Amino acid sequence: MRDMALFSVKGFVMTPRSHQIAALGFLFLAYVSPVLAGGNPEAEKQKSNTVSQLYQMTYGSLGGCSAAGESHAQLAQTIADWRKAQPELFALMEASPYWADAKKNYTPPADASKSKENCDAAENMIQQFMAGGPEAVTDILETLKK
Repeated sequence: MRDMALFSVKGFVMTPRSHQIAALGFLFLAYVSPVLAGGNPEAEKQKSNTVSQLYQMTYGSLGGCSAAGESHAQLAQTIADWRKAQPELFALMEASPYWADAKKNYTPPADASKSKENCDAAENMIQQFMAGGPEAVTDILETLKK
């Protein structure tokens, strides 16, 4: 058995079989550690997607339509108004551990000729959220608070 050992430490011999068992144990711990820590992998994925979509609708769209002139200015004002109306939403979104990745991974639309259309579409979406009042973002807030 000694010649099958991968390594030994003070009499403990690590065989290929015990090495496999240890590797499976580490994989299991890596999978369940978010659950043990109170996290839920599905909930974390949902938070990540939510933060990414909020970034895309707000600051990502704003950056992607900077050439749209007046539409850009209107979107910037709409985002500022929404921020005032929903400070908790913006605080949770920007404090999220997924915020940096959302910013880093966002790619604005390649077709600059549709900059005004994209800007106007983002503004309309935000205005619909604003028109719905606080209830319009209840589900989003619950997702971000999980």
